Formats: sequence, C-alpha cells, structure tokens
Amino acid sequence: MLFTQADLADWLASLQSNCQAKISDASEDELLGADVDAWVAQVAEAFTVEPVVIRRDEVELEDVGESQVDVRYDQNRAIFDTTQPFLIPGRRAVIHIPFTGDETLLRCRPRQWSMSPPRAAIGKDEIKLFFEWPHDHKPPIKTTTDALIAAIEQHASWQQPDIEAHNRDLPGLARHAIATRRQRVLADREHLDGLGIPVRRSTDAPRTFSAPGITRRPSPTPPRQRAAASTPLEPTLVGEFYAHILGVVSAMARGMERTPGNYASWDEEQLRDALLVLLNTHYEGQATGETFNKSGKTDILIRVEDRNVFVAECKWWSGPAAFALPDREESSALDQLLGYTTWRDAKLALVMFVDRKDMGRVLAAARETLANHPAFEDWQQGSTEGELRCRVRLPDHEERRADLAVVFVHLPRD
Repeated sequence: MLFTQADLADWLASLQSNCQAKISDASEDELLGADVDAWVAQVAEAFTVEPVVIRRDEVELEDVGESQVDVRYDQNRAIFDTTQPFLIPGRRAVIHIPFTGDETLLRCRPRQWSMSPPRAAIGKDEIKLFFEWPHDHKPPIKTTTDALIAAIEQHASWQQPDIEAHNRDLPGLARHAIATRRQRVLADREHLDGLGIPVRRSTDAPRTFSAPGITRRPSPTPPRQRAAASTPLEPTLVGEFYAHILGVVSAMARGMERTPGNYASWDEEQLRDALLVLLNTHYEGQATGETFNKSGKTDILIRVEDRNVFVAECKWWSGPAAFALPDREESSALDQLLGYTTWRDAKLALVMFVDRKDMGRVLAAARETLANHPAFEDWQQGSTEGELRCRVRLPDHEERRADLAVVFVHLPRD
C-alpha cells in the first residue's frame, strides 16, 4: 500500500534535523569563511522536497503476454478442490505510471489520509499496477488505472501544505543555525584570545572559503581500512557512523512519542517499516527489513557494499524476561539479536516500544536485567534519556565485543 509506512511530518522533521546537522559538521574555518547566502541556498536546495506529480500523458500499458492463471478461489467457478492450483489460459499486463518528485513521499502518510490507501508497487521513477486475468474474464484496466491515479493525486494534494511549509522554512532554519554556531565559535575564540596565552591555529587554512559542498541528504561515510595483502581486516563501523544511525532512529522515536496514539496499535513490523523509510532516505536503500543474516532474520539490517554494518531488532516491551533474560525456551530480544550477529557486525541496537504508563520502572528493570546478562561487559558513555549503551560479548566469539544501544520509545496506550 502507498502512503502508509511513515508519517510525513516525522520525515520532514528528520530532514530539518539533518539540515542543521550538516551545518554543525562543517569545520570552524568553513563556518567563518563561507559566503552565508550561498551556503544557505545550497543547504536549502539539498534538503528541499519535490512533491509527487503524476505524468499522466506518459502512462503506458505493458503487454506481458499469455500466462496460466490460477482460478481455484474464483467463487464464480465450480472448483471443489482448492488444495491444488486450477490453471486456465490467461494474460498479464503491467501499467507503468511515471512520476516526478521524491519517491519517499509515496510511502509517507499526510495529516489527512484515506482509510483505503491506493495499492501499487513503486519502481524507479514510476508506479506499477499489475494485472493478471483468465481469458474469459477481462478486468476493468482503464477504470482501475484512472482510480489509482486519482487516489495518488489526492494523497499528494494532502501532502502539499506540509511540503510547502518545509521548503519555505529551510532557508531561515539554515541561516539561524549558521548564525547561532558562528556566534558561539566567535565567542569561544574571543575568550581564548583574551587569556594572554598564544593560541595555535592552523596556518594552512585559506582565509576565505566557498560554501561547503553538499549532496542530497548526506550521511557519514564509513572509512575504508587498508592493510597488507597477507593480513585481512574485519570491517568495523566507526563511532561517527554508528552515532548518525542511532540519531536517525532516536529522532524518529521522539517523533512517535509526540503523537503516541498514532502508533500504539501498530505491530512490530509496521513500526519497523516506519523506521526503515527514514533509514533509507539516509543510506540510499541499503537498509532492509527481515533480511537473513547468519542463523536468523533481523528487523533492520544496513549494508555498506558487502558489509553488514548495523543490525537492529524492533520489539514491543513485554517484560524484563522477554527483553534480556538468558536461557529462555523462547529466546529474549537480546539473545535473538546476538544470535544474528556475525563477525562482521560490531554495532547493534534494540528498539523497544513501551506501552506501559510507568516508563521509569521499565527503564530500571531493563537496566538491571541487561547488567545481569552473561554477555554484558560494561556500560558505555553517551546514553541519553530513554537510551542505554553498553558493550557486550558475542556468542561463540568470547574475544569479540560489540557496541549495543537500547532505544526506548514510549507509546502508552489509553
């Protein structure tokens, strides 16, 4: 289904956070020497969202050809054995509906939306509608296609006010972030210069700078490690990249908490899909859900080239035992995650959705249970409210360690 996987408002908020983060990531010399107007224009362009527009004049029907159609469940036919396919000659066709704009919008739910969202597949710069029918029962292809296009355009029109507001606010947001950070850096430098101690600063940096280059929705790039050919290295995910991924997850979590009623009835797969949409806006489709990895399936896996750089589980909180109690007949969430982990995976996360009223009690129970788990090694710095960070030992590899972040999302049910 289209327009169902994530809230549009949350996705736009994450883009604005990334816009501010891009400015924060620039060096001080870039910050102080850049042409502010040019920089603001670049930032605004990089994070501007293009609305979805259907190219009606370019819609095409692809005749796939003849096929054998299974009609065993057709109630208009006298077929008594439905345990086996009942095939008759038929045909297949695909409607290709080109569009312009940001593909992610087709997955985002606007503030106003239909209880019966349009159903179709999303391809590269096009939406696909598949038809298969028996030779004696022609489907209403034209009527169905027209109805789908109308529904997509209706949802796109519902998205338009938020998109326009987002694009309109970007220049002011960027300018404010630049001015605020500039003021802070200049105040810090003035303070250091006034101490009466010579200040050492880079003499190689140029005195003026063009606006820092920006690519659309950038993400930190994991460094490539080099070694002698005879000494293979196991890939790792550096802290900056891991922190960025967790920042995306945490931003989505905080957005969910602002409107918990929208998500409290969702199952784990729906919640996972919402996170997946945002992750794929940062990592160019490299985040996958329910991907096989070692002995089991993970809820979220991010691959960079051939590396599994991030493995996460999304679970509803059902008590400390289901969270991290070892040696259960049904593995705990932590044991499931560790069971998926291979030697290539050193960065892990558990995203726990909590519907209990008393969040403090849940956090205390989780912390105690995690500390008593055999894989637990020590607590790590960087934890924020609603998050636990620690180091754990990997099963079957006692010498290997992994970073684990547990992000709690409070979605109390009424």
